[in-house]
Amino acid sequence: MKKDIFRSFMALSFVFIAIFSSAYLNNIKEKSREEAKKIQNKNLNETYESNLESSDFNLPIVIIDTNGKLVPREEKIPVNIQVYDNKDKSNKLSHDPNIVSKASIKIRGNSTSKYPKKQYSIELLTNKGKENEKKMLGMAKSSDWVLNGPFADKSLMRNYIALKTSRNIMEYAPDVRFCEVFLIDDNSTEIKENL
Repeated sequence: MKKDIFRSFMALSFVFIAIFSSAYLNNIKEKSREEAKKIQNKNLNETYESNLESSDFNLPIVIIDTNGKLVPREEKIPVNIQVYDNKDKSNKLSHDPNIVSKASIKIRGNSTSKYPKKQYSIELLTNKGKENEKKMLGMAKSSDWVLNGPFADKSLMRNYIALKTSRNIMEYAPDVRFCEVFLIDDNSTEIKENL
């Protein structure tokens, strides 16, 4: 008799835990969907302001807005990306961006991920989440891009010279360009100098 009562109690407990877990997981799924919709509906053509001393840049500008999230090393997160590349003139945030796209991003590298200046792996995406191949900074069309932050290379030239020389010899070497990158991870529209 005691065993039957114990078994009934355990069965009811299991059913109660299963119902509670299911309701909790559905609630989490619904919140995730709502957050994804907010991110999807965020305006890609967001206007960014700068409080930097100079608002003119000689290099192309790449702005990555993480929608308030920190960029992880292990998994990609959705972001919005804008590229300003006025080839013959200086670049300003007041100009219209050449490229506006959704993208996914993660920190690239193992030992270099510990450096203060990170390297990023970026994949351009359509609004539906499919790969979105675009020409960027005068380079060939692709949906996969790397932002290489050479923190250990104090000259900032070693990788650039090696890759440019390789590219001149063979077409399979990666193409490279210098650019200014601003990562906005605080949900603001203001670009601040990182001190």
